Formats: sequence, C-alpha cells, structure tokens
Amino acid sequence: LEAEDRLVCFGKLESMRALVPERSRRASRPTVHDLADDAAE
Repeated sequence: LEAEDRLVCFGKLESMRALVPERSRRASRPTVHDLADDAAE
C-alpha cells in the first residue's frame, strides 16, 4: 500500500482495518471550522 491508494474491498471490515495504518485512518477525516462572519458576505 502507498499513500493516496484507494482500496476496493469485498471482505470483512475487521480484516480490512488491519491493512490500513492507524495514522492514515486518523488523517482521513478533516476538521470542520466555522466560517468567519465577514466570509459570508
């Protein structure tokens, strides 16, 4: 597996999780920030 690879998996989720490094799973969900008031105009 390399960075930016996409996996198409047809197996059990528990088995597939073992293939993905922990840090990659954490980085896949970006944080959401509120927009500043002046950006809405």
